[in-house]
Amino acid sequence: MQAAASGRPDWFWNPDQYGGILCDIGSHQVDQFLFFTGSTQAEVVESQIANVRHPDRPRFQDFGDMVLRGNRGLGYVRLDWFTPDGWARGAMGGCSFWAPKAIWKFASTPTSA
Repeated sequence: MQAAASGRPDWFWNPDQYGGILCDIGSHQVDQFLFFTGSTQAEVVESQIANVRHPDRPRFQDFGDMVLRGNRGLGYVRLDWFTPDGWARGAMGGCSFWAPKAIWKFASTPTSA
């Protein structure tokens, strides 16, 4: 396995290999959505992906978001890969959920790669 830019392996930049940002990172937020809303099923109503800051890697997805509809709540998930100066490499995910008698809003902290 060869290391790519920023010390990342080649597969990191290829959505066919890492699954894309919605699958790779977003799957964790979908799991949180199911737990916090008490939903047993959910569908992605709409979603989008983009490459905002990596023009040298045109297939890489560093932004994504999705709207979720579950049988006990509604949700929005936003995902960003970021590497600001002075920060460890990682991802940030933010979620807003609506469920009966509760509104859930939280953001995950950066994770080390």
